[in-house]
Amino acid sequence: MIYTIGKVDASGRVRDQSFVEAMGWEAGQTLTITATAGAVIIQRDPRGVFSVPTTCQLVIPAPLRARYHLHHGDRVLLVAARAYDTILIYTMALLHQSLAERHVLLLDGGGAQ
Repeated sequence: MIYTIGKVDASGRVRDQSFVEAMGWEAGQTLTITATAGAVIIQRDPRGVFSVPTTCQLVIPAPLRARYHLHHGDRVLLVAARAYDTILIYTMALLHQSLAERHVLLLDGGGAQ
């Protein structure tokens, strides 16, 4: 897995070309973009209706940006699951929710080993 933080622009682009390139994806390849369990899921798929733009930047479709309340300037966690040929995009809110219990545990001293 490869992780990075990206920023969403007004058009839903996440301007991190190196991440798409690290996946071995190229402009014009078709993608399927779905969402479930709080994550946007982007998979290379020869039957997909989306494609990698010539800029090799990820684009989160407007309905999914609205669903997850993503706006211009918001940061997202990008996860490249290379073995699955898939990129997962998580909002910072979901990341916080997932880690909040762990933060409290560590800050309260319960995580020391």
